[in-house]
Amino acid sequence: MSEIKSITVQGTAINVKDETARTNLASEISRATAAEGVLDGKISDEETRAVGVESGLNTRLTSAESSISELQALSNCVGLSWNKNDIIKTLHVFGDHAADLDAWIDTSARPCEVKKDMTDFAYLNNLDFSKRINDSASHWNTSDKADYLQMVELQNINVRYVDGPTSMVLFNFDETCPSGYHRWFVESTKLIARYDSTKNTDESKLNVMKGASWSDSNSVDTMYSMNAATNANILEMTGWEIAVLSWLMAFRYRSFDLQNALGRGIESGSKTAAENFVNGTTDTLTTPHGKVSTTGGEAVRFMYIENPYGLRWIWGAGVCGQLTTGYFTYNDLVANEAKVLNTSKADETFTIVSTSGTYAKNVNALGVLTESGGSSSSGFYDGNWSNTGSTDRILYCGGYSGTGSLVGPFARTLHTDTAASYWPQRSRCGVRKSVVS
Repeated sequence: MSEIKSITVQGTAINVKDETARTNLASEISRATAAEGVLDGKISDEETRAVGVESGLNTRLTSAESSISELQALSNCVGLSWNKNDIIKTLHVFGDHAADLDAWIDTSARPCEVKKDMTDFAYLNNLDFSKRINDSASHWNTSDKADYLQMVELQNINVRYVDGPTSMVLFNFDETCPSGYHRWFVESTKLIARYDSTKNTDESKLNVMKGASWSDSNSVDTMYSMNAATNANILEMTGWEIAVLSWLMAFRYRSFDLQNALGRGIESGSKTAAENFVNGTTDTLTTPHGKVSTTGGEAVRFMYIENPYGLRWIWGAGVCGQLTTGYFTYNDLVANEAKVLNTSKADETFTIVSTSGTYAKNVNALGVLTESGGSSSSGFYDGNWSNTGSTDRILYCGGYSGTGSLVGPFARTLHTDTAASYWPQRSRCGVRKSVVS
């Protein structure tokens, strides 16, 4: 008689009498168990894939929402773009508000004068600077003109720089600055000096944009001391503000070759000739932008600012370099706290590329060279110098008269420190509108 044995299947004991039957049943149970394991694995895989699909959908949804938000921000902006690999850097303007920005550039700046002790402020007749806007006499050419600064009031705008194969600069007029954009300056308006019509020997008085004798000892140390001694309300024009002005020029003339489009400025290559180049020449113009031929070169005006480039290097406050890293801030108040930006207060950093008297093929948001290989007829057209020294490097912008064709709004140098003294160095200052009564 065959022995009766039991086999447990899913927890239940089953009596099986025949050995062969027991073997076959055990084999079937083993196969079923294996099949169950495979099925469990497939179910697990499908669950994993389902979770992955859900995650992917959520990511794509978030990306789509971000794109919608981006498009909404772009809907109220206008910009310029260029192919980063394009040798010539052909500019393209896009956005529904291009004509609005052109009109804004042409009309938003207002020439004015302000007394150095801040007790008197008035807009000038933009066709005749000898008169104020109410037709009373200005201090443009009077016996007390040394007590006044010739200024331009600028309106604020939001700006965003986008680096990539297609690089872009976007402009936006919203009072609340959209995410990714940065204000040109902190206040709603800002005053920037056009020129100071009288050389002041007293360092307690401000000296800006003067085209007369300027000694070899004028370093950033000296400039900053003069400003600090004058009035706490005096602000240097920052590196970011100069960059925005450059981008606005490029937009207005649809080109980075702005010497050709707007004018070359002074380029005599002679210190003596440069000292004889007197500001105020463009006051004969009746337009916010233009040039006037004069000895030693061309006097250039943009948005009523005289010589925005091409007379002397202009110190761009709020930017400094240390070894291979550069630091900068968008905030003009932070930029003016000291001669050199406190790097812990920097909003952005950038890589310094060591160059010497070369042209930029590509630049960063500040207009500082990121790749050499440009020329006088390609890239960003204007000269760039920088090095990676251990001392704080100061940003100068615009070029200087000893360098001729390298002068221009995208000329940059980041290779001198605060104590370096050269005759072409120069400062331009601004006064916050909020402190003018």
